[in-house]
Amino acid sequence: MNEERVIARLLPNIKFDGCWIWLGTPDSNGYGRIAIDGKRDKVHRWMWKVCIGPLSSECDLDHDWSCKNKLCCNPDHLEPVSHGENSRRSQGVFNGICKNGHRIEGYNKQRTSQGFHQCRICHVNVTRKWRQQNHIFGTP
Repeated sequence: MNEERVIARLLPNIKFDGCWIWLGTPDSNGYGRIAIDGKRDKVHRWMWKVCIGPLSSECDLDHDWSCKNKLCCNPDHLEPVSHGENSRRSQGVFNGICKNGHRIEGYNKQRTSQGFHQCRICHVNVTRKWRQQNHIFGTP
């Protein structure tokens, strides 16, 4: 399938508002997925290849700190980084700031059961929201 046909198929599924939000079904990790000529790919990786060019197999694409929306496929919001750097950033240790802009230090820095640091404020907010959605009593 040529790129023009794929783009024509993708455009109705993207909301353009600074971020290019994929409106199709996300995968289990929250990223947009497409299949082109029987080959599955993440939408943001495919858009990078079309708009910017080839991506080294040793690089991950990280959504920059102004975006961090896994459904965004705007190449201007993506940065090629090593897998290790992408992992560090996803754990909220990039510059000691979480994805919501909270500083991860002192009381706001807590360790997960996997040994990573996370933002206590965000963890409490996510837990509170989950408990409310699931009607769990004793919401903090």
